[in-house]
Amino acid sequence: MFPGGMEVGREELDALARVIESKNLFRYYGVGDGPDEVASFEREFAEHMGAKHALCVNAGSSALICALIGAGVGEGDEVIVPAYTWNATPNAVLASRALPVLAEVDESLTLDPVDVERRITPRTRAILPVHMRGAPAAMDELVAIAKKHELVLIEDVCQSAGATHRGRRLGTFGDAGAFSLQFNKIITTGEGGVMITDRDDLLELALDVHDCANSVRRGVGLPKFAGYNFRASELTGAMARVQLTRLDGLLEGMRANHARLAAQVGGLPGLQLRRANDEDGDAGIALIAFADDAARAADAVDALNAEGVLAMQIYSPATPDLHVFPFWAPVLDALEAAGAPARLPAHAGAPGADDSRGRLPALRGAGSPRDRVRFRKGGEAGPSVRLRIGVVGGGLVAQAMHLHFLAHMIDRFELVAVADPSATVRDSLQRLYNLDATYTDHERLLDGAELDAVVISSPAQIHAEATLAALGRGLHVFVEKPMCITLADADRVIEAQRSIGKVVQVGYMKRFDRAWERMLDGMPESAESLRYISVVVHDPEFIPFFGPGEIARGSDIPAGVLEAGREQMRAQVREAVGADSPAVITAFEGAFLGSLVHDVNLVHGLLERLGEPLPAEVIDGDWWNEGQAVTGAVRLANGSRWDSAWIQLLDVYEYRESVSFYFSEEVHSLTFPSPWLKQSPTVYEVSRARDRARVAESFESYEESFALELEHFHDCVVNGTECRTPPEQARLDMDVLTRMFLKAGSGR
Repeated sequence: MFPGGMEVGREELDALARVIESKNLFRYYGVGDGPDEVASFEREFAEHMGAKHALCVNAGSSALICALIGAGVGEGDEVIVPAYTWNATPNAVLASRALPVLAEVDESLTLDPVDVERRITPRTRAILPVHMRGAPAAMDELVAIAKKHELVLIEDVCQSAGATHRGRRLGTFGDAGAFSLQFNKIITTGEGGVMITDRDDLLELALDVHDCANSVRRGVGLPKFAGYNFRASELTGAMARVQLTRLDGLLEGMRANHARLAAQVGGLPGLQLRRANDEDGDAGIALIAFADDAARAADAVDALNAEGVLAMQIYSPATPDLHVFPFWAPVLDALEAAGAPARLPAHAGAPGADDSRGRLPALRGAGSPRDRVRFRKGGEAGPSVRLRIGVVGGGLVAQAMHLHFLAHMIDRFELVAVADPSATVRDSLQRLYNLDATYTDHERLLDGAELDAVVISSPAQIHAEATLAALGRGLHVFVEKPMCITLADADRVIEAQRSIGKVVQVGYMKRFDRAWERMLDGMPESAESLRYISVVVHDPEFIPFFGPGEIARGSDIPAGVLEAGREQMRAQVREAVGADSPAVITAFEGAFLGSLVHDVNLVHGLLERLGEPLPAEVIDGDWWNEGQAVTGAVRLANGSRWDSAWIQLLDVYEYRESVSFYFSEEVHSLTFPSPWLKQSPTVYEVSRARDRARVAESFESYEESFALELEHFHDCVVNGTECRTPPEQARLDMDVLTRMFLKAGSGR
C-alpha cells in the first residue's frame, strides 16, 4: 500500500523547503523571480507520459472534471462509466452536469466493450474507461467503439499512473487522461491530480475550468467557463516533481512482486486470477483473484496474511464499498430523477449481497416500485413496464445470448426463473443471475413462478408443448426456432395464439439485423429482374468460439429424462417425414429446421417485400454425410431459382454464411458472422457495373440482433407492436423445409 508515500524522504523535504524558503506558494505569482514548480512538473509529466499537455490540479476528481468539460461534455449528455470504480468517477460526470450511464465490467474488472456498445444512445457523448487497480482496460476495443460512434474518450488513470497498454502509456489513447496524486496512489503529494491531453482546444477550456481567472492571466480575453478553482499549489508541484522521478522504479518493483505472487496464487485450488488485457502493462499494484465462494475467499485471505502478504476480501456483504454502484446513493438518486434508474447493469451487487467472485448478483429492486409494473394485472402499458420473464431451457443459446441480454435489459425485463433438467446448469445460472427460483421442467416453472412471459430455448421437441402450456396460462411466448417440428403442432400453436390473443414471437434474429433491414429497403421495387438466389452456410458449431468452462454443460441430466426427450424427438420427426433414424433426425431437425431455417426465413421476408407469391415451388432437396450436409432448391413464380446449401465440418474452424440476390443489373448480398461473435459486423453489399467497372457499396451493422429481437418482443407485448416473426411465418418456413427434405427422401 501507499507505494509513493512509503518512499517519501529527504528529496521531498528539500523540494518543499525550497518552495517555503522562496515564499512562492501560489503558482501564478509570488516573490522575486516567481514560482515555477507546478509549471515545471506539468512539462515533465507530459513528457514522461508522451502527451502534448499536462494540467496539474488539486485532485484526481478535479482532473476528471476538467477533462470532461474541456472535451465539451455538459448538460443533457450521457457518459458511459463502469459500474465498478471508485465513486469519484461517476461523481465527476455529475459535476460536469452530465448523466453517468453505468455499464458492466468484464473478468478484467474493467469496462466491458460489448456492454458499452449496447448502452450507446443518441445522447451518449463520451466513454470513460477506468484502468482499475493498476490494470489497463480493453483499449483497442474501446478506442474502436469511440471512433465508430464519434464519441469522446476520457481515461481514468487515477489508480494506474505509468501503466501501459501494448507499450503505450495509459491516458494517451483518448482525448484526455486523468491521474490522481492522492496518498493511496502510485505517486503522491498527499492530494492532487493531473490531466493530460494532446488537444489544444480541450486544454484551453480545462484551464478556465480549473482557474476562474485563467483566460485573463493568459491575456486571451474573458473566461469561457465559470471556473471551479482547482489550482494546485507550488508545494504540490515541488513534491510531485520528486515523486515523478520515483515512478519507473516503483513500477519495476511492484511488477516483480506481482509476477512472483501471481505465480504462487494462480496455482491455488479454487482461485482464478482476474483476466489481464495486457499482463506486461499492468502497474502491479494489486493481485486480484476470484474465489469459488465466500468461504474460499476468506480462507485465502487468512492464509496469505499468515504468510505476511497483505490481503483482503472485497465485496464483503457487511461492508459498504464505494467501488460498487449500489452504494453510490447520489448517483442513483440522479439516475432516478432523470427517469433512468432501470438502465443499471444487470450484474450488480446490492447491499447485503454475498458474492466473492466479482460477478455481482442481479439488482432485483432497481428503480422505484412504480417502475416494476405487472403488465398482466392491468394498467396502461408504457415505457416503464417491466415484464417478469422465465426461461425454459438453459443450454447454449440461452447462456450465450438470451439470459445475457434479458439480464441487461433491466428497463424491460425482470429475469425471474429458469427451467432446465440439469442441476449443474440450474445452480450455475442461479448464482450468475440471482434468480428467484429454478425448476426442473417447464410445467413446474409455469406453475411455480409468477410470470408475464416466457422465453423457450429448450430442445426443439419441447417447443410446441411448452408454448401451448404457456399460452394456456395466459402468458406471452418467445420461442426459439424452429417453432416446432411438425406442421400439425405448428397449426395447434397458431390456433391457440389466435384464440388466447397473446404474443407468440419466433426467434428469427436475422430479421432484426440492421443489415437485413437495409437490404430490404435497398432492393428493386419488384422481382421482375430477379434471376437467382444463393444461400451458402458453413457452420462449425460453437467449439471455436467458447473456451472451457464458459458454458455450463448439463452432463447430469437424469437418464429417464434424456430417454424421454429422445423418444419425443423420434416420434415428432417420424410424424413429420415418416422416418426417425439418427441420420434423418440430424438432417431434418438439426440441419433443415435447426439451422437453414434462419436463411429460409430471411429470404422469405425479402421475397415478400419484392411481391413474390409464397410459398414457392420446391423442386429439389438432398442430404448426405449423416445429415451434416443438406441442399434445397425452389422455383419462384417469376421463373428464377433459389438454391440453399448448408454444411457442417466440425474440424474446420471457419464460419461462413452468405445470402445473395442476383438481379439483371445488380447483386445484393448479405454476409453474416458467426452468431457467437459479438461486435462482428453483418455486411450488406450492392454491386453494379458503372463505366466499365464494378462499383460496390457496403453497409456494416454491429448491433446485436439477439438483443434487438428481445426488444421487439417487449414492444409487441407492452405497446401492441405487430410481431415481425409470428407463428404463421414460422409455419411457412417449416413447410418449405419439410418439402425439401421429402424431395430427397429418408434413405441416406
